[in-house]
Amino acid sequence: MNKQHSKPSANSYNNINMGYDSICCFRTKNKLGLTLVWELTSRCNLQCQFCYVPQQSSELNHNEIIKLYDKIPKLAKQKITDIILTGGEPLLRNDLFDIIAFFIQKGHKIDICSNGTLINAEIAKALAKCVKEISISLHGVSNNTYVNMGNHVGTFEKILFGLEYLHNNDVEIHLIFVPNKYNFQEIFDVVKLASKLKVHSLSFLGIMEYFDKPEIYSRFYLSKKESALVRRNILDIRKTSIRPIINTKRIFFNPPLEKCSAGKQILGIDASGDIWPCLFLKDITNKKMKIESSICIHCKYILDCKFGCIGASYLGEKKYFPDKNCREIML
Repeated sequence: MNKQHSKPSANSYNNINMGYDSICCFRTKNKLGLTLVWELTSRCNLQCQFCYVPQQSSELNHNEIIKLYDKIPKLAKQKITDIILTGGEPLLRNDLFDIIAFFIQKGHKIDICSNGTLINAEIAKALAKCVKEISISLHGVSNNTYVNMGNHVGTFEKILFGLEYLHNNDVEIHLIFVPNKYNFQEIFDVVKLASKLKVHSLSFLGIMEYFDKPEIYSRFYLSKKESALVRRNILDIRKTSIRPIINTKRIFFNPPLEKCSAGKQILGIDASGDIWPCLFLKDITNKKMKIESSICIHCKYILDCKFGCIGASYLGEKKYFPDKNCREIML
């Protein structure tokens, strides 16, 4: 494979015209302080079959969230700067804006991850007053794509309306696109839509595999040839001038300058209120992450890779095998 496509330049981390390439789904521009990734609910109004979020029987109420928040400074070594509110679908919570108001009162910047289908003119106007940015998952540019992924006819139109409402209220929009068997040929159309809506950035995100759905994920995984095509297309898109910032997360090989920040600069809180180093590292019984494969120990790239995203491997296998995004596996 051409070296230009196999390993992006380290300069891409800070070049705003190119965007960045990361191993981390929750990478933020802020390198100082602690980011909380708070899963407010596991409930969702969509049924995306490749979603890694497991359904939980309970979720914290408003008062319980406040009590848990008050305990976090005692556990964390750094000051909380950003809070990313995710799910499930956070907008399903009737008390979402009360929760946001509490966090803003505490001096935090708020980001929200949403599927965009519940955003109307009123909600967009309210979001514009309280959030720094919002990330919207966009899985394609047609209803057929959404139906193939397990959702209903009309889903795409709802998302499109939501994006237009946000744009009309000057909310900073970040789109997230997960290339897979059903949509990887729509990449250029997604970029055109993002440009039309003047979104701030578009992130291409690799599939995060949940360990109890192997038969589902096998339908979505790209072949090595298809994955290589996706990477080439992204590099080609970055050469154009009329486009949003293009970021990637778990698309290119593990970047050499990035180490996992789970438990250091990121903490994950699930819907039931359990605190983890990362939302991809739930149910951990050992404090140390032991790599259980000689592939990593003897790999010539180990000094660059630093084991990649251990959470992605753990999520899929419940063991610390090498990151599936490593060069030894992808090539």
